[in-house]
Amino acid sequence: MNDDNIIEFPGGSEEDDGLSRVRAMMAEVAEYEASKISKEEYRDAVETLIPHALGDTSGSRAAAGVLLSVWNEHEFHLDISDLNVLDIKLYYAAIKVIRGRVEQSSRPDSLGIENCDEIFGRIWDLWENLKIVNRAKARDL
Repeated sequence: MNDDNIIEFPGGSEEDDGLSRVRAMMAEVAEYEASKISKEEYRDAVETLIPHALGDTSGSRAAAGVLLSVWNEHEFHLDISDLNVLDIKLYYAAIKVIRGRVEQSSRPDSLGIENCDEIFGRIWDLWENLKIVNRAKARDL
């Protein structure tokens, strides 16, 4: 092979640079995977918010908004400004629920929560006004 065809890259050969990038990406993925919320943490956070979502306070509305939006994202969207009314414990539970839905790619009904569909049905009934279609109607009035 003719040495005239070799391209020199700063900091090493092209092969070394490519391997370094792959290693860096693999390390980044491993770090992300290690920091993902577990299903147990997700379930605990859901169970923390449930009793509050069954109430009738502004915090209840926020808790319900989080839970309903991760349970049925087609009918409910979280109004993120609602999180402002939560105390610190409930705020962190809400963030864990959101992270759990995204990072575990699973809905709360897959977490083994006893009577989950019944509980979420009650939350739905209590907070029907949070449905996307109902929010749109309220804005149009």
